[in-house]
Amino acid sequence: MNGNLRVNPGNLTFGLSRALMFFGRSSVFLRYYILVGIAIFAVCILFIAPTHAQNRAEMIMRNSDADGDGRISRSEWRGPPPRFNYFDRDGDGYLTLDELKGGFAGAGGPGAFQRPGGAAPAAPSAKPCTYQDVTSPESKWKIESFAPDCVYAGTTLFADNTNRNRPRIVEVDMQGKIVWEYKLAGEFEGSSRKLLIIMDVERLPNGNTLFVLRNWGVVEVNRNGETVWKYADEDASHDADRLPNGNTIYVRGWVEKGQDHMREVTADRKVVRSWNGLKDYDRPPFANIEHEGWIHVNAVQYMVNGDVFLSLRNFGVLARIAPDGRIVQEIPLPLSRASVDAYDFADKTQQTSPHDPEYRDDGMVLVCLTMKNVCIDFNANTRQRLWFHSYGGGPQLPRDVNPLPNGNRLVVTHRFIEEITPGGQSVWRLFIPSIKEMKPGKPMPEHLFKAQRIGLDGSIHGN
Repeated sequence: MNGNLRVNPGNLTFGLSRALMFFGRSSVFLRYYILVGIAIFAVCILFIAPTHAQNRAEMIMRNSDADGDGRISRSEWRGPPPRFNYFDRDGDGYLTLDELKGGFAGAGGPGAFQRPGGAAPAAPSAKPCTYQDVTSPESKWKIESFAPDCVYAGTTLFADNTNRNRPRIVEVDMQGKIVWEYKLAGEFEGSSRKLLIIMDVERLPNGNTLFVLRNWGVVEVNRNGETVWKYADEDASHDADRLPNGNTIYVRGWVEKGQDHMREVTADRKVVRSWNGLKDYDRPPFANIEHEGWIHVNAVQYMVNGDVFLSLRNFGVLARIAPDGRIVQEIPLPLSRASVDAYDFADKTQQTSPHDPEYRDDGMVLVCLTMKNVCIDFNANTRQRLWFHSYGGGPQLPRDVNPLPNGNRLVVTHRFIEEITPGGQSVWRLFIPSIKEMKPGKPMPEHLFKAQRIGLDGSIHGN
């Protein structure tokens, strides 16, 4: 059956009347059988069309709704732009299942999907940006795009792990020039039989830099590259934050069930807080999950009231944990999931792999869904999605997204770091050609992980 079939009751009535005029000149015997045939055909069409419309609409929703919030945005839409406008009945820039079904069924007759005046909604307008060609003085990377009038100017801090024998931290300006660099000190080399990889990198208010050194622990260095504090834990991973009281909180992503997935340590290296998840998740359907550890917590964020916000990658859940260990808020991803239990772990298409959420005071959450190749900004209470950026079907694997004061977002994928406008326009991109494209089922090659933008005024953006 034609995938674009639509049955309009007005058109059907008109067709039947023309047929009756023709058949009126036929014999009574022939007229009887033709009318019976027409009636049967009409009944079949009226029953088949709604079913076809529903099946077609559900298929498009499954294939296009990348972040699973039950709607299709313009950036998710895979068809011709005019078709989006046709289906978008209320003109809000999103397609619901009912709008798709109505469009395929031709509900309301011709013109039912036109807005007042017959005008289709225009795509969100973007601020005009003037791009400038940049030749980076560093050979390791390229500045692929740069629009000075549309960026939040400053420097970008990130870990360069392309030399697996000697990882480093770099801070680069908008032209890609290194303005500060830290090469891993010899005191950490040879301390583990495993490769040392720098993961989270965080500029502290005192000007020092805190970072997670996978297979070693957590380290703080000053601008001269001198180690001023360190805490040895070979299971430390992904993310660490310095708290207002001087303590340090970090995650342990690859540990097994029963071990601590998050710890807080004092300046004199005493563990004063931990969380292992057993009380809440050692039950179906979570109890027997295993993918690079049990929960694979990959981010922690400290809240002003003492709560911490954790990203539980293997469960597709963002969880807020009180100081006494209680879970006070759970946000299942995709947003269309009603609860954290409504998940089929055997279905790989449902996996979202949330990475590095930014939970803001206004209740908004900015997060990358790595397995879906998207980043979203949504209201944690209403689950309304306010911003969305998709990297399509390619293996870009976005891992980190940070809000910037000018409304842009700084996104880190496994091969590049870029600043994106609210309309989805890339206005600054640093690309490292030596990082290979991710292949399905293959070990992870060298990759970027997280970044921060340091404003010209010294302000720090990125958790």
